[in-house]
Amino acid sequence: MQVNFIGHGLHNDNQINVGEQLAASFSDNKIFETFHGFVAFAASSGILKLDKSLNIAQQNFKKLVFYIGVDNKGTSKQALELLLEKGIETYIYHREEEYITYHPKLFLFEGQKHTRVIIGSSNLTHSGFINNIEACIQLDFQPATDKQGNKLLSEVKQYFREFLTLQSQFLFKLDKELITKYDEQGLLYSQFEKGTEKETQPTDGENGVATDEVFIPEDIIFENGELPNERNYSNKPPVVTDTDFENFEIFLPQYVEYKNSVNPTGVINDNTQYVENRQLVNWYDRIKELIRFDILPLELELRLREAGFPIGDGKYSRSAYIWEQNFQKLKQYMVKHKQTRAYVPQHKDRNHPDYELGGWFARQKLRRKKKIIPYFLEGEFEKLQSVGFVWETMNAGGKSDDDIWLENYFQLETAWNERSHKLKLPLQKTPDGKWLIGKWLADQIANYKNTTRKNANGEVLKLLPERAAIIEELCGKQIWNWEQYKREQILNLQIERYLEFRKKYPNEKPDDDRSFDDVLQWKSQTRYRYKGDTSEKNKWRMEILNSERVKFPWDE
Repeated sequence: MQVNFIGHGLHNDNQINVGEQLAASFSDNKIFETFHGFVAFAASSGILKLDKSLNIAQQNFKKLVFYIGVDNKGTSKQALELLLEKGIETYIYHREEEYITYHPKLFLFEGQKHTRVIIGSSNLTHSGFINNIEACIQLDFQPATDKQGNKLLSEVKQYFREFLTLQSQFLFKLDKELITKYDEQGLLYSQFEKGTEKETQPTDGENGVATDEVFIPEDIIFENGELPNERNYSNKPPVVTDTDFENFEIFLPQYVEYKNSVNPTGVINDNTQYVENRQLVNWYDRIKELIRFDILPLELELRLREAGFPIGDGKYSRSAYIWEQNFQKLKQYMVKHKQTRAYVPQHKDRNHPDYELGGWFARQKLRRKKKIIPYFLEGEFEKLQSVGFVWETMNAGGKSDDDIWLENYFQLETAWNERSHKLKLPLQKTPDGKWLIGKWLADQIANYKNTTRKNANGEVLKLLPERAAIIEELCGKQIWNWEQYKREQILNLQIERYLEFRKKYPNEKPDDDRSFDDVLQWKSQTRYRYKGDTSEKNKWRMEILNSERVKFPWDE
Protein backbone atom coordinates (compact mmCIF):
# COMPACT_ATOMS: atom_id res chain seq x y z
CA MET A 1 0.00 0.00 0.00
CA GLN A 2 1.19 3.49 -0.84
CA VAL A 3 0.05 6.25 1.51
CA ASN A 4 0.36 9.95 0.65
CA PHE A 5 -0.60 13.02 2.63
CA ILE A 6 -2.47 15.71 0.68
CA GLY A 7 -2.54 19.08 2.37
CA HIS A 8 -2.88 22.59 1.03
CA GLY A 9 -3.53 26.13 2.14
CA LEU A 10 -1.42 26.21 5.30
CA HIS A 11 1.96 26.87 3.66
CA ASN A 12 3.86 26.23 0.47
CA ASP A 13 5.25 22.78 1.21
CA ASN A 14 2.15 20.86 0.09
CA GLN A 15 0.82 22.30 -3.15
CA ILE A 16 -1.11 19.36 -4.56
CA ASN A 17 -4.79 19.18 -3.65
CA VAL A 18 -7.67 16.72 -3.71
CA GLY A 19 -9.06 18.36 -6.84
CA GLU A 20 -5.87 17.51 -8.74
CA GLN A 21 -6.03 13.87 -7.62
CA LEU A 22 -9.72 13.50 -8.39
CA ALA A 23 -9.22 14.98 -11.87
CA ALA A 24 -6.34 12.59 -12.62
CA SER A 25 -8.31 9.60 -11.35
CA PHE A 26 -11.44 10.47 -13.34
CA SER A 27 -9.42 11.11 -16.50
CA ASP A 28 -7.77 7.67 -16.63
CA ASN A 29 -9.67 5.06 -18.65
CA LYS A 30 -7.42 2.11 -17.85
CA ILE A 31 -6.75 2.03 -14.11
CA PHE A 32 -10.16 2.78 -12.57
CA GLU A 33 -13.63 1.77 -13.69
CA THR A 34 -15.97 2.63 -10.77
CA PHE A 35 -16.32 5.61 -8.42
CA HIS A 36 -18.35 6.30 -5.28
CA GLY A 37 -18.12 9.74 -3.65
CA PHE A 38 -19.47 10.37 -0.14
CA VAL A 39 -19.34 14.11 0.49
CA ALA A 40 -21.08 16.48 2.87
CA PHE A 41 -21.28 19.62 0.73
CA ALA A 42 -21.11 20.47 -2.98
CA ALA A 43 -20.88 23.71 -4.94
CA SER A 44 -21.07 24.17 -8.70
CA SER A 45 -17.73 25.99 -8.59
CA GLY A 46 -16.15 22.76 -7.32
CA ILE A 47 -17.92 20.48 -9.81
CA LEU A 48 -16.97 22.76 -12.70
CA LYS A 49 -13.29 22.40 -11.80
CA LEU A 50 -13.72 18.67 -12.49
CA ASP A 51 -15.98 19.12 -15.53
CA LYS A 52 -13.52 17.89 -18.16
CA SER A 53 -12.39 14.86 -16.17
CA LEU A 54 -15.96 13.98 -15.14
CA ASN A 55 -16.96 13.95 -18.81
CA ILE A 56 -14.20 11.43 -19.50
CA ALA A 57 -15.23 9.29 -16.53
CA GLN A 58 -18.87 9.29 -17.66
CA GLN A 59 -17.79 7.78 -20.97
CA ASN A 60 -15.42 5.17 -19.52
CA PHE A 61 -16.47 4.26 -15.98
CA LYS A 62 -18.95 1.45 -15.39
CA LYS A 63 -20.25 3.24 -12.30
CA LEU A 64 -20.01 6.88 -11.17
CA VAL A 65 -22.11 7.89 -8.16
CA PHE A 66 -22.17 10.76 -5.65
CA TYR A 67 -23.86 10.65 -2.23
CA ILE A 68 -24.20 14.28 -1.11
CA GLY A 69 -25.57 16.00 1.99
CA VAL A 70 -27.72 19.12 2.35
CA ASP A 71 -27.29 19.80 6.07
CA ASN A 72 -26.22 23.21 7.46
CA LYS A 73 -27.25 24.78 4.13
CA GLY A 74 -23.83 23.74 2.85
CA THR A 75 -24.79 22.54 -0.65
CA SER A 76 -25.85 24.95 -3.38
CA LYS A 77 -28.92 24.60 -5.53
CA GLN A 78 -26.75 25.23 -8.60
CA ALA A 79 -24.48 22.28 -7.72
CA LEU A 80 -27.39 19.83 -7.67
CA GLU A 81 -28.82 21.31 -10.87
CA LEU A 82 -25.43 20.88 -12.55
CA LEU A 83 -25.10 17.23 -11.49
CA LEU A 84 -28.61 16.58 -12.76
CA GLU A 85 -27.91 18.36 -16.03
CA LYS A 86 -24.74 16.31 -16.56
CA GLY A 87 -26.66 13.09 -15.94
CA ILE A 88 -24.40 12.00 -13.08
CA GLU A 89 -26.09 9.50 -10.79
CA THR A 90 -26.53 11.35 -7.50
CA TYR A 91 -28.29 10.63 -4.21
CA ILE A 92 -29.01 13.01 -1.34
CA TYR A 93 -28.65 11.80 2.23
CA HIS A 94 -30.82 13.80 4.63
CA ARG A 95 -32.33 13.08 8.03
CA GLU A 96 -34.99 15.27 9.60
CA GLU A 97 -33.13 15.18 12.92
CA GLU A 98 -31.56 18.13 14.72
CA TYR A 99 -27.86 17.98 15.69
CA ILE A 100 -27.14 15.17 13.19
CA THR A 101 -25.06 16.24 10.20
CA TYR A 102 -24.05 14.11 7.22
CA HIS A 103 -20.37 15.07 7.12
CA PRO A 104 -18.08 12.53 5.31
CA LYS A 105 -15.52 13.37 2.65
CA LEU A 106 -14.48 10.05 1.13
CA PHE A 107 -13.77 9.30 -2.51
CA LEU A 108 -13.43 5.65 -3.62
CA PHE A 109 -12.00 4.59 -7.01
CA GLU A 110 -11.81 0.92 -7.97
CA GLY A 111 -10.30 -0.93 -10.92
CA GLN A 112 -9.24 -4.48 -11.72
CA LYS A 113 -5.68 -3.90 -10.51
CA HIS A 114 -5.84 -0.76 -8.40
CA THR A 115 -7.94 0.82 -5.66
CA ARG A 116 -7.66 4.41 -4.48
CA VAL A 117 -9.24 5.87 -1.34
CA ILE A 118 -9.05 9.60 -0.58
CA ILE A 119 -10.40 10.61 2.81
CA GLY A 120 -10.08 13.82 4.79
CA SER A 121 -11.58 17.30 5.02
CA SER A 122 -12.11 18.41 1.39
CA ASN A 123 -15.66 18.89 0.18
CA LEU A 124 -16.76 18.97 -3.45
CA THR A 125 -16.38 22.75 -3.52
CA HIS A 126 -14.04 25.41 -4.83
CA SER A 127 -13.12 26.26 -1.24
CA GLY A 128 -12.35 22.62 -0.48
CA PHE A 129 -10.10 22.39 -3.53
CA ILE A 130 -8.45 25.82 -3.58
CA ASN A 131 -8.98 28.28 -0.72
CA ASN A 132 -9.34 26.36 2.52
CA ILE A 133 -6.69 24.82 4.74
CA GLU A 134 -7.34 21.12 4.11
CA ALA A 135 -5.76 17.80 5.11
CA CYS A 136 -6.43 14.43 3.50
CA ILE A 137 -4.86 10.99 3.14
CA GLN A 138 -4.66 9.12 -0.16
CA LEU A 139 -4.26 5.33 -0.08
CA ASP A 140 -3.37 3.36 -3.22
CA PHE A 141 -3.17 -0.41 -3.20
CA GLN A 142 -3.46 -3.47 -5.42
CA PRO A 143 -6.34 -5.64 -4.17
CA ALA A 144 -4.87 -8.83 -5.65
CA THR A 145 -1.96 -8.79 -3.18
CA ASP A 146 -2.66 -6.24 -0.43
CA LYS A 147 -4.50 -7.79 2.54
CA GLN A 148 -4.44 -4.60 4.57
CA GLY A 149 -5.88 -2.65 1.64
CA ASN A 150 -8.64 -5.20 1.14
CA LYS A 151 -9.47 -5.03 4.83
CA LEU A 152 -9.82 -1.26 4.58
CA LEU A 153 -11.97 -1.55 1.43
CA SER A 154 -14.21 -4.11 3.08
CA GLU A 155 -14.70 -1.91 6.15
CA VAL A 156 -15.55 1.15 4.01
CA LYS A 157 -18.11 -0.81 2.02
CA GLN A 158 -19.56 -2.37 5.15
CA TYR A 159 -19.98 1.04 6.75
CA PHE A 160 -21.68 2.50 3.67
CA ARG A 161 -23.53 -0.70 2.76
CA GLU A 162 -26.98 0.97 2.92
CA PHE A 163 -25.72 3.60 0.47
CA LEU A 164 -24.16 1.16 -1.99
CA THR A 165 -27.27 -1.03 -1.99
CA LEU A 166 -29.63 2.00 -1.94
CA GLN A 167 -31.40 0.56 1.10
CA SER A 168 -31.18 3.60 3.38
CA GLN A 169 -34.49 5.27 4.16
CA PHE A 170 -32.67 8.61 4.30
CA LEU A 171 -31.26 8.32 0.76
CA PHE A 172 -33.15 10.06 -2.06
CA LYS A 173 -32.34 10.02 -5.78
CA LEU A 174 -31.70 13.47 -7.20
CA ASP A 175 -34.33 14.91 -9.55
CA LYS A 176 -35.92 18.30 -10.26
CA GLU A 177 -38.70 17.77 -7.75
CA LEU A 178 -36.24 16.97 -4.96
CA ILE A 179 -34.21 20.12 -5.71
CA THR A 180 -37.38 22.23 -5.62
CA LYS A 181 -38.47 20.60 -2.37
CA TYR A 182 -35.16 21.19 -0.59
CA ASP A 183 -34.93 24.73 -1.97
CA GLU A 184 -38.39 25.58 -0.64
CA GLN A 185 -37.44 24.08 2.72
CA GLY A 186 -34.43 26.39 2.90
CA LEU A 187 -31.88 23.56 2.86
CA LEU A 188 -30.01 24.87 -0.20
CA TYR A 189 -28.33 28.19 -0.86
CA SER A 190 -28.03 30.11 -4.11
CA GLN A 191 -24.36 30.08 -4.93
CA PHE A 192 -23.93 33.06 -7.23
CA GLU A 193 -25.45 36.50 -7.39
CA LYS A 194 -27.08 37.13 -10.75
CA GLY A 195 -24.61 38.44 -13.32
CA THR A 196 -21.52 37.93 -11.14
CA GLU A 197 -18.75 35.42 -10.69
CA LYS A 198 -18.88 35.66 -6.89
CA GLU A 199 -20.05 33.08 -4.41
CA THR A 200 -22.60 34.46 -1.98
CA GLN A 201 -21.75 31.83 0.65
CA PRO A 202 -18.21 30.47 0.28
CA THR A 203 -18.42 28.81 3.69
CA ASP A 204 -18.42 25.12 2.75
CA GLY A 205 -21.54 24.86 4.86
CA GLU A 206 -19.75 25.04 8.20
CA ASN A 207 -22.02 27.92 9.22
CA GLY A 208 -25.06 29.62 7.82
CA VAL A 209 -23.61 33.11 7.59
CA ALA A 210 -22.29 34.28 4.24
CA THR A 211 -18.72 35.53 4.35
CA ASP A 212 -17.03 38.13 2.16
CA GLU A 213 -17.44 37.34 -1.50
CA VAL A 214 -14.71 35.31 -3.16
CA PHE A 215 -13.79 35.79 -6.81
CA ILE A 216 -13.69 32.47 -8.66
CA PRO A 217 -11.62 32.51 -11.87
CA GLU A 218 -13.00 30.39 -14.68
CA ASP A 219 -9.71 29.15 -16.00
CA ILE A 220 -8.03 27.48 -13.02
CA ILE A 221 -7.51 23.90 -14.16
CA PHE A 222 -6.37 20.71 -12.44
CA GLU A 223 -3.54 19.17 -14.42
CA ASN A 224 -0.86 17.97 -11.98
CA GLY A 225 -2.52 14.98 -10.32
CA GLU A 226 -0.75 11.61 -10.21
CA LEU A 227 -1.99 8.08 -10.77
CA PRO A 228 -0.84 4.91 -8.97
CA ASN A 229 2.32 3.24 -10.24
CA GLU A 230 1.97 -0.11 -11.99
CA ARG A 231 4.67 -1.75 -9.91
CA ASN A 232 3.86 -3.56 -6.70
CA TYR A 233 3.90 -1.46 -3.55
CA SER A 234 6.19 -2.46 -0.73
CA ASN A 235 6.61 -1.07 2.74
CA LYS A 236 9.90 -2.89 3.19
CA PRO A 237 12.82 -0.39 3.04
CA PRO A 238 15.12 -1.03 0.05
CA VAL A 239 18.88 -1.42 0.28
CA VAL A 240 21.38 0.23 -2.09
CA THR A 241 23.33 -2.48 -3.91
CA ASP A 242 26.29 -2.69 -6.29
CA THR A 243 23.74 -3.29 -9.05
CA ASP A 244 22.30 0.16 -8.41
CA PHE A 245 25.70 1.75 -9.06
CA GLU A 246 26.26 -0.37 -12.18
CA ASN A 247 22.82 0.39 -13.60
CA PHE A 248 23.29 4.07 -12.88
CA GLU A 249 26.18 4.28 -15.37
CA ILE A 250 24.15 2.39 -17.97
CA PHE A 251 20.81 4.21 -17.71
CA LEU A 252 21.78 7.80 -16.85
CA PRO A 253 22.92 8.51 -20.47
CA GLN A 254 19.68 6.88 -21.73
CA TYR A 255 17.67 9.05 -19.36
CA VAL A 256 19.41 12.24 -20.58
CA GLU A 257 18.60 11.26 -24.17
CA TYR A 258 14.95 10.61 -23.19
CA LYS A 259 14.74 13.99 -21.48
CA ASN A 260 16.21 15.83 -24.46
CA SER A 261 14.19 14.08 -27.18
CA VAL A 262 10.92 12.87 -25.60
CA ASN A 263 9.91 14.70 -22.44
CA PRO A 264 11.76 17.88 -21.37
CA THR A 265 10.24 17.69 -17.87
CA GLY A 266 12.24 14.53 -17.22
CA VAL A 267 9.24 12.73 -15.72
CA ILE A 268 8.62 9.09 -16.64
CA ASN A 269 5.19 7.94 -15.52
CA ASP A 270 4.84 4.18 -15.15
CA ASN A 271 1.58 4.40 -17.11
CA THR A 272 3.10 6.32 -20.02
CA GLN A 273 2.81 3.89 -22.90
CA TYR A 274 5.04 5.77 -25.34
CA VAL A 275 8.15 4.97 -23.27
CA GLU A 276 9.26 1.90 -25.21
CA ASN A 277 12.39 1.37 -23.11
CA ARG A 278 10.80 -0.50 -20.19
CA GLN A 279 14.21 -1.08 -18.59
CA LEU A 280 14.63 2.69 -18.40
CA VAL A 281 11.18 2.95 -16.74
CA ASN A 282 12.18 0.33 -14.16
CA TRP A 283 15.43 2.16 -13.45
CA TYR A 284 13.55 5.46 -13.03
CA ASP A 285 11.18 3.79 -10.56
CA ARG A 286 14.11 2.33 -8.66
CA ILE A 287 15.77 5.76 -8.34
CA LYS A 288 12.46 7.23 -7.16
CA GLU A 289 12.21 4.48 -4.57
CA LEU A 290 15.69 5.24 -3.23
CA ILE A 291 14.77 8.93 -3.06
CA ARG A 292 11.49 8.18 -1.28
CA PHE A 293 13.31 6.23 1.43
CA ASP A 294 16.01 8.91 1.59
CA ILE A 295 18.88 6.47 0.94
CA LEU A 296 20.07 7.67 -2.49
CA PRO A 297 23.87 8.15 -2.26
CA LEU A 298 24.83 11.82 -2.39
CA GLU A 299 27.23 11.38 -5.32
CA LEU A 300 24.42 9.90 -7.40
CA GLU A 301 21.98 12.61 -6.35
CA LEU A 302 24.37 15.36 -7.48
CA ARG A 303 24.75 13.78 -10.91
CA LEU A 304 20.96 13.36 -11.20
CA ARG A 305 20.40 17.02 -10.35
CA GLU A 306 22.97 18.02 -12.96
CA ALA A 307 21.05 15.93 -15.54
CA GLY A 308 17.76 17.59 -14.59
CA PHE A 309 16.25 14.54 -12.90
CA PRO A 310 13.09 15.47 -10.89
CA ILE A 311 14.48 14.74 -7.43
CA GLY A 312 11.30 16.09 -5.88
CA ASP A 313 7.77 15.21 -6.99
CA GLY A 314 7.48 14.80 -10.73
CA LYS A 315 4.38 16.94 -10.84
CA TYR A 316 6.39 20.00 -9.81
CA SER A 317 8.96 19.40 -12.56
CA ARG A 318 6.14 19.23 -15.08
CA SER A 319 4.53 22.34 -13.63
CA ALA A 320 7.85 24.20 -13.75
CA TYR A 321 8.37 23.20 -17.37
CA ILE A 322 4.89 24.36 -18.43
CA TRP A 323 5.38 27.60 -16.50
CA GLU A 324 8.69 28.27 -18.24
CA GLN A 325 7.09 27.68 -21.65
CA ASN A 326 4.42 30.28 -20.86
CA PHE A 327 7.01 32.71 -19.52
CA GLN A 328 8.87 32.51 -22.84
CA LYS A 329 5.60 33.15 -24.67
CA LEU A 330 5.10 36.20 -22.43
CA LYS A 331 8.49 37.60 -23.43
CA GLN A 332 7.66 37.02 -27.11
CA TYR A 333 4.35 38.82 -26.58
CA MET A 334 6.21 41.79 -25.08
CA VAL A 335 8.49 42.02 -28.11
CA LYS A 336 5.55 41.75 -30.53
CA HIS A 337 3.57 44.48 -28.75
CA LYS A 338 6.62 46.62 -27.94
CA GLN A 339 6.00 46.48 -24.19
CA THR A 340 8.46 47.66 -21.55
CA ARG A 341 6.31 46.12 -18.80
CA ALA A 342 4.54 42.76 -19.19
CA TYR A 343 0.77 42.89 -19.52
CA VAL A 344 -1.56 40.43 -21.31
CA PRO A 345 -5.34 40.99 -21.12
CA GLN A 346 -7.81 38.14 -20.69
CA HIS A 347 -10.07 37.31 -23.63
CA LYS A 348 -13.46 35.66 -23.39
CA ASP A 349 -13.21 34.34 -26.96
CA ARG A 350 -11.53 30.94 -26.67
CA ASN A 351 -10.43 31.20 -30.31
CA HIS A 352 -8.44 34.36 -29.65
CA PRO A 353 -4.72 33.67 -30.25
CA ASP A 354 -3.82 35.08 -26.82
CA TYR A 355 -6.66 33.40 -24.89
CA GLU A 356 -4.44 30.85 -23.09
CA LEU A 357 -1.62 33.31 -22.41
CA GLY A 358 -4.10 35.84 -20.98
CA GLY A 359 -5.49 33.20 -18.64
CA TRP A 360 -1.99 32.19 -17.52
CA PHE A 361 -1.11 35.85 -16.91
CA ALA A 362 -4.19 36.31 -14.71
CA ARG A 363 -3.39 33.14 -12.73
CA GLN A 364 0.03 34.52 -11.78
CA LYS A 365 -1.71 37.41 -10.01
CA LEU A 366 -3.88 35.00 -8.06
CA ARG A 367 -0.83 32.87 -7.19
CA ARG A 368 0.89 35.97 -5.81
CA LYS A 369 -2.17 36.62 -3.61
CA LYS A 370 -2.09 32.91 -2.64
CA LYS A 371 -5.66 32.45 -3.82
CA ILE A 372 -4.76 29.44 -5.98
CA ILE A 373 -2.11 26.73 -6.01
CA PRO A 374 0.57 25.82 -6.81
CA TYR A 375 2.28 28.84 -5.29
CA PHE A 376 5.39 30.20 -6.96
CA LEU A 377 8.20 27.71 -7.32
CA GLU A 378 11.78 28.84 -6.79
CA GLY A 379 12.77 31.65 -9.16
CA GLU A 380 9.35 32.13 -10.82
CA PHE A 381 8.36 35.30 -9.00
CA GLU A 382 11.80 36.82 -9.61
CA LYS A 383 11.49 36.12 -13.35
CA LEU A 384 8.13 37.90 -13.50
CA GLN A 385 9.59 40.86 -11.66
CA SER A 386 12.47 40.99 -14.14
CA VAL A 387 10.09 41.71 -17.06
CA GLY A 388 8.12 44.35 -15.15
CA PHE A 389 5.06 42.19 -14.61
CA VAL A 390 2.02 44.46 -14.13
CA TRP A 391 0.47 43.12 -10.94
CA GLU A 392 -2.13 45.86 -10.57
CA THR A 393 -3.46 47.64 -13.66
CA MET A 394 -4.69 51.13 -12.84
CA ASN A 395 -7.87 52.32 -14.52
CA ALA A 396 -8.61 55.94 -15.34
CA GLY A 397 -10.67 56.02 -12.15
CA GLY A 398 -7.50 55.35 -10.21
CA LYS A 399 -7.97 52.20 -8.11
CA SER A 400 -9.56 49.32 -10.07
CA ASP A 401 -7.40 46.32 -10.77
CA ASP A 402 -7.99 43.72 -13.50
CA ASP A 403 -10.13 41.46 -11.34
CA ILE A 404 -12.57 44.21 -10.36
CA TRP A 405 -12.67 45.54 -13.92
CA LEU A 406 -13.50 42.08 -15.28
CA GLU A 407 -16.21 41.57 -12.68
CA ASN A 408 -17.88 44.79 -13.91
CA TYR A 409 -17.41 43.63 -17.48
CA PHE A 410 -19.19 40.34 -16.75
CA GLN A 411 -22.10 42.31 -15.27
CA LEU A 412 -22.15 44.44 -18.42
CA GLU A 413 -22.18 41.30 -20.55
CA THR A 414 -25.32 40.05 -18.80
CA ALA A 415 -27.05 43.43 -18.99
CA TRP A 416 -26.06 43.88 -22.63
CA ASN A 417 -27.50 40.53 -23.72
CA GLU A 418 -30.71 41.09 -21.73
CA ARG A 419 -31.57 44.48 -23.29
CA SER A 420 -35.19 44.65 -24.46
CA HIS A 421 -34.32 47.26 -27.11
CA LYS A 422 -31.10 46.79 -29.07
CA LEU A 423 -30.57 50.51 -29.63
CA LYS A 424 -30.70 51.35 -25.92
CA LEU A 425 -27.69 51.20 -23.63
CA PRO A 426 -28.02 49.57 -20.19
CA LEU A 427 -29.55 51.89 -17.58
CA GLN A 428 -27.17 54.04 -15.54
CA LYS A 429 -29.38 54.62 -12.52
CA THR A 430 -32.56 53.29 -10.93
CA PRO A 431 -35.49 55.64 -10.15
CA ASP A 432 -34.39 55.70 -6.50
CA GLY A 433 -30.87 56.84 -7.43
CA LYS A 434 -28.91 53.55 -7.28
CA TRP A 435 -26.05 53.37 -9.77
CA LEU A 436 -26.19 50.49 -12.28
CA ILE A 437 -23.70 48.87 -14.67
CA GLY A 438 -24.69 51.38 -17.38
CA LYS A 439 -22.87 54.05 -15.39
CA TRP A 440 -19.71 51.94 -15.45
CA LEU A 441 -20.05 51.58 -19.24
CA ALA A 442 -20.53 55.34 -19.58
CA ASP A 443 -17.32 55.84 -17.58
CA GLN A 444 -15.43 53.50 -19.92
CA ILE A 445 -16.69 55.43 -22.95
CA ALA A 446 -15.68 58.73 -21.33
CA ASN A 447 -12.21 57.38 -20.57
CA TYR A 448 -11.89 56.13 -24.15
CA LYS A 449 -12.71 59.58 -25.55
CA ASN A 450 -10.80 61.59 -22.94
CA THR A 451 -8.18 64.00 -24.26
CA THR A 452 -7.94 66.53 -21.42
CA ARG A 453 -8.03 64.87 -17.98
CA LYS A 454 -4.55 64.03 -16.73
CA ASN A 455 -2.94 62.27 -13.79
CA ALA A 456 -0.40 63.73 -11.36
CA ASN A 457 2.40 63.05 -13.84
CA GLY A 458 0.68 65.03 -16.57
CA GLU A 459 -0.29 61.92 -18.56
CA VAL A 460 -3.69 61.90 -20.27
CA LEU A 461 -5.97 59.34 -18.62
CA LYS A 462 -7.19 56.92 -21.29
CA LEU A 463 -8.93 53.56 -21.29
CA LEU A 464 -6.33 50.85 -21.86
CA PRO A 465 -6.42 49.57 -25.47
CA GLU A 466 -6.67 45.98 -24.21
CA ARG A 467 -9.80 46.83 -22.22
CA ALA A 468 -11.28 48.78 -25.12
CA ALA A 469 -10.81 45.69 -27.30
CA ILE A 470 -12.68 43.50 -24.79
CA ILE A 471 -15.63 45.92 -24.73
CA GLU A 472 -15.61 46.07 -28.54
CA GLU A 473 -15.84 42.26 -28.70
CA LEU A 474 -19.16 42.53 -26.87
CA CYS A 475 -20.65 45.82 -28.07
CA GLY A 476 -18.90 46.49 -31.39
CA LYS A 477 -16.73 49.48 -32.32
CA GLN A 478 -19.87 51.63 -32.55
CA ILE A 479 -20.07 51.71 -28.74
CA TRP A 480 -17.66 54.67 -28.62
CA ASN A 481 -20.07 56.80 -30.75
CA TRP A 482 -23.33 55.20 -29.76
CA GLU A 483 -25.62 58.20 -30.27
CA GLN A 484 -24.41 58.64 -33.84
CA TYR A 485 -24.75 54.91 -34.44
CA LYS A 486 -28.29 54.99 -33.08
CA ARG A 487 -29.24 57.90 -35.38
CA GLU A 488 -27.87 56.02 -38.39
CA GLN A 489 -29.72 52.84 -37.47
CA ILE A 490 -33.01 54.69 -36.99
CA LEU A 491 -32.57 56.47 -40.33
CA ASN A 492 -31.85 53.17 -42.08
CA LEU A 493 -35.01 51.66 -40.61
CA GLN A 494 -37.03 54.64 -41.80
CA ILE A 495 -35.53 54.37 -45.28
CA GLU A 496 -36.31 50.65 -45.48
CA ARG A 497 -39.91 51.50 -44.70
CA TYR A 498 -39.88 54.28 -47.31
CA LEU A 499 -38.45 51.98 -50.01
CA GLU A 500 -41.12 49.40 -49.19
CA PHE A 501 -43.75 52.12 -49.69
CA ARG A 502 -42.21 53.30 -52.97
CA LYS A 503 -42.07 49.76 -54.31
CA LYS A 504 -45.80 49.35 -53.75
CA TYR A 505 -46.67 52.87 -54.95
CA PRO A 506 -44.08 54.04 -57.54
CA ASN A 507 -45.90 57.36 -57.86
CA GLU A 508 -45.79 57.67 -54.04
CA LYS A 509 -49.57 58.23 -53.88
CA PRO A 510 -51.24 55.62 -51.67
CA ASP A 511 -54.80 56.85 -52.31
CA ASP A 512 -56.93 55.57 -49.41
CA ASP A 513 -54.25 53.19 -47.99
CA ARG A 514 -53.61 54.50 -44.48
CA SER A 515 -50.98 51.84 -43.61
CA PHE A 516 -48.21 54.16 -44.86
CA ASP A 517 -49.22 57.30 -43.00
CA ASP A 518 -46.01 57.05 -40.94
CA VAL A 519 -43.94 57.10 -44.14
CA LEU A 520 -45.72 60.17 -45.51
CA GLN A 521 -45.20 61.96 -42.20
CA TRP A 522 -41.49 61.05 -42.20
CA LYS A 523 -41.11 62.36 -45.80
CA SER A 524 -42.72 65.63 -44.88
CA GLN A 525 -40.62 66.12 -41.75
CA THR A 526 -37.37 65.17 -43.51
CA ARG A 527 -38.02 67.60 -46.37
CA TYR A 528 -38.86 70.36 -43.92
CA ARG A 529 -35.83 69.80 -41.63
CA TYR A 530 -33.02 68.94 -44.02
CA LYS A 531 -33.74 70.33 -47.50
CA GLY A 532 -30.68 72.27 -48.60
CA ASP A 533 -28.75 71.36 -45.44
CA THR A 534 -24.98 71.64 -46.09
CA SER A 535 -23.82 71.51 -42.46
CA GLU A 536 -21.00 69.21 -41.41
CA LYS A 537 -23.20 67.86 -38.63
CA ASN A 538 -25.73 66.36 -41.08
CA LYS A 539 -23.35 65.50 -43.89
CA TRP A 540 -23.70 61.78 -43.20
CA ARG A 541 -27.50 62.02 -43.33
CA MET A 542 -27.57 63.91 -46.63
CA GLU A 543 -25.18 61.40 -48.23
CA ILE A 544 -27.58 58.56 -47.39
CA LEU A 545 -30.71 60.45 -48.49
CA ASN A 546 -29.11 61.56 -51.80
CA SER A 547 -27.58 58.13 -52.56
CA GLU A 548 -28.47 56.22 -55.73
CA ARG A 549 -30.41 53.76 -53.63
CA VAL A 550 -32.68 56.33 -51.95
CA LYS A 551 -32.87 59.44 -54.17
CA PHE A 552 -35.03 61.33 -51.73
CA PRO A 553 -37.59 63.55 -53.53
CA TRP A 554 -36.75 67.01 -52.18
CA ASP A 555 -38.81 69.01 -54.70
CA GLU A 556 -42.22 67.32 -54.68
